[in-house]
Amino acid sequence: MKPKIIINPLILPLVIAVTFSAASYFAWFFRVPTYSESNEKAIKEVSAGNFKTAELEVNGVVCLGTSKTFAKWLNESSGILSIETFTSDRTVKVGYDGSKISADEMIMSIEREVSVDGEKLKPFSVMRYRETANSDWIVLRTNKKTEVDEL
Repeated sequence: MKPKIIINPLILPLVIAVTFSAASYFAWFFRVPTYSESNEKAIKEVSAGNFKTAELEVNGVVCLGTSKTFAKWLNESSGILSIETFTSDRTVKVGYDGSKISADEMIMSIEREVSVDGEKLKPFSVMRYRETANSDWIVLRTNKKTEVDEL
């Protein structure tokens, strides 16, 4: 006769809750890019002085599809060497050749308008950026709505 194994009905929800909590913890502290690509050949050809990395917070990068679209748009500019998108906090890390493109030119490329069914849309907008990991963030816009009293 097989022994009966009795499992408390509260154990399964507890295991699920612990699993989700652990996943959230590890996702927050060990960031994994949603999308990543790099041009290894171009990276090897760029001198160390011209290789730069910018970090941008971009509204509109919310899933794998928008990350790929973002990367496609940015790759249309010359000098882009690598792109990593993180949808968890809408940040993008871009490696680029500083002699071919600047951070301002990248932002202009990202924030272009497209026409869909006769309507002009701006799918991506850069909220803030920094040109090196140690530099301060440069805020371009906020999500805060300006009240009439503040004007």
